[in-house]
Amino acid sequence: MTDVTTHTPSPLGELAVGVDGTAESFAALEWAMKESVVTGQKVHAIYGWTHSWNLGDEPASSEDWQRVRTIINADLRQWADQASEGINFDKSLLKLTSVHAAGTTALLDIGERAHQIVVGRRTMGTVARWFLGSMSENLVYQASTPVTVVRAINDSTITREQQQSSVSEEELLGSEHRLPLVVAVDGSQPSVRALDFAIESARAEHRDIHVLYAWQTKTLGRYMEHEHAVPSVEEGQSIAHRVLNTLVEQADIPADIRVVQHAIHSAPAKALIDASHYAHRIIMGSRGLGKFDQHILGSVSRKLLDTSWAPVTIVH
Repeated sequence: MTDVTTHTPSPLGELAVGVDGTAESFAALEWAMKESVVTGQKVHAIYGWTHSWNLGDEPASSEDWQRVRTIINADLRQWADQASEGINFDKSLLKLTSVHAAGTTALLDIGERAHQIVVGRRTMGTVARWFLGSMSENLVYQASTPVTVVRAINDSTITREQQQSSVSEEELLGSEHRLPLVVAVDGSQPSVRALDFAIESARAEHRDIHVLYAWQTKTLGRYMEHEHAVPSVEEGQSIAHRVLNTLVEQADIPADIRVVQHAIHSAPAKALIDASHYAHRIIMGSRGLGKFDQHILGSVSRKLLDTSWAPVTIVH
């Protein structure tokens, strides 16, 4: 491994990462370590375990429990060492914690004061998600801390339809070809908080921000002078540009952060999924749908978690 560069302490909080030995959790831990190389953030690898693993009978004494914990802690250390291979990561910034609790519970409790909770995404069918849910979705809708969901991408799964993007690589590549942070805005308070989080992250990661406002005619009603008028696409695009420009102007964006604005005539989920092909990360606010509404109505965040190629951060 190459020598580790010494970082000044990061002004950001730690990255709390859920690990359990799966490929998805390795992707999450690797992503967090790569972020730490840039930002200097501490990485807190958290393993919430129950006695469903093949560890023998339920421990009957304190000595037996200590044996189980020793095995689990060794696994956690091995996973962290494996994830850091080939990454210029300063291991002095790594903290390991194993907790006898469900993974979601452990992350919610320990990650409450973190800058982000980071988890990998397990691929599940629609029926399985309906009955079982997933740890990443449960965290997204329960955590008060921003949650970043990382997908382990297999290039062989890219379909022709998914390659047809409404946002081109030339439009979204950041300065010096460093992939930008793409943040979705729509004027809601969650999206304002998402933009603030993106600004903080861009400063730490030295990335551009691409602010994306995906508009449809029905979403422009409150911004139109004539309540019953139906604007043409050209008129709608002009209104959308004004709305987006106002939202960006109202944000406290430092002068050294490059901002690119995108007003796109598209459904929000499609625009963000297209953008995810060329983004370092997608950041968006959560509208806080209840679990029943999520199943019946769906949400942009849920569609994005299912199909985004870039990591997705949901900010409450």
